[in-house]
Amino acid sequence: MKIFNQTYPDAKIESVDLETGLGGLYYDIDGFDSRNEYELKIDATTKEIYANEFERNKNTDEILDLSSVMDPSEAIAIALQVPEVQGLAPTSWSLDADYGMQIYEIEFKQKYTEIDIKINAVNGDILEVKIDD
Repeated sequence: MKIFNQTYPDAKIESVDLETGLGGLYYDIDGFDSRNEYELKIDATTKEIYANEFERNKNTDEILDLSSVMDPSEAIAIALQVPEVQGLAPTSWSLDADYGMQIYEIEFKQKYTEIDIKINAVNGDILEVKIDD
């Protein structure tokens, strides 16, 4: 997130995703200011910027408030308590501002089944467990 803030010092962060692809793990960070939307894809290990995109005319979005959110590892530990994901490892996570809340979404995959767990990023409450076969 530091790289995003250095690249776009006036932008507010809207979401942070940790994804697999581009040869390894990378962060996909979206943000905006009064004029533009921004997206940065950053290698999680080397911190190299893979993609740097922007669009004009940003609509209103909720701002991601990082001041009170738990660390991603804490959210993953909470998600791992859900019986449906016992023995699985997360494949990705994201942190978004939705409906006035900061929400982690932790994704797990087992063969052809995807399990998404949404967690309140401030208090750790499990908000949703979604299983797609």
